[in-house]
Parts: sequence; structure tokens; C-alpha cells
Amino acid sequence: MTQGRFVIPFSQLRMTDVDIVGGKNASLGELLSQLTEAGIRVPDGFATTAEAFRVFLKEPLLCRKDRRERRAADTADALDEQRGRREQRAGIAGRDESITA
Repeated sequence: MTQGRFVIPFSQLRMTDVDIVGGKNASLGELLSQLTEAGIRVPDGFATTAEAFRVFLKEPLLCRKDRRERRAADTADALDEQRGRREQRAGIAGRDESITA
């Protein structure tokens, strides 16, 4: 297998590469090779390596920024949900619940 440091095309991956790219990516590489051999055309993709992930985790600024952005997004999502529930409750409270036949 010709290996890049951080990214490897699926076409170069097999199940023997689990330790390099993880099980799902190795499975996709194996599946791509089997389908291609069977004459089924499948577009290639790529896998990021476990090393790329470890390098990313060692970059403190990237991690802090990513965590801050995720926290901000989670907060915004929670506020949107609360606002939506309030609007639903207000709509239900203002609705006439009587049933007419």
C-alpha cells in the first residue's frame, strides 16, 4: 500500500490497514476493491489516518477553538429548542380545545 501520512485513498486500503485508518475506513477500502473487481464502478474516497487524528489532538489551539465552537453551537441549539417549546406551549394554551360535532 502506498501510504500518505494523514490521508489515504480508499482504493489503497484493505482490511489489513485497520491499525492505520480504523475499521470502518478499512472496510470501505476493502468493499471498494471487491466491487471494482466485480466490474462495479465506485467513486474513490479517502480516509484520514489515526496519526492525523493524534496530531490534531496535540494541537491545543485547534482543540480549544473547536471545543468553544461546539459549546457555542450546543448553547444556540438549546436556546432554539427552548424558544420552540415556549412557542408550542403558548400555541396550545391559546387554542380552543372544545370539540364540536
